[in-house]
Amino acid sequence: MKHRSKRGPLNVNVRVREPGAAEPFGHIIDLSIRGLSVSGQGQPLSGDARIVELQLPWTMHGTDVIVLEVDQRWLDFTDTGRWHAGYQIVSCPEEALLALEHLSASFADH
Repeated sequence: MKHRSKRGPLNVNVRVREPGAAEPFGHIIDLSIRGLSVSGQGQPLSGDARIVELQLPWTMHGTDVIVLEVDQRWLDFTDTGRWHAGYQIVSCPEEALLALEHLSASFADH
């Protein structure tokens, strides 16, 4: 997925946060059913498998938050102080799969 990080921006702002956190740590720049790329400033997640929440900009298939277990695969820092990280999706709750598929199709069409 790292090779797709050079595409133009998508007009969907999906923020990513740790469960219970008040503020997101980044936003999705690319997404497939198997993984996601996240961009942010400050401190990214550590390389350990983690639980993250995707804050959807609108309700999709009855949900506005998708909870995922992810495993970090790569992390790059830019000269401007931002970072980009790639995560493999380890698991997604059954009830959120339709929303995740719908959202990932939005990124694939771009």
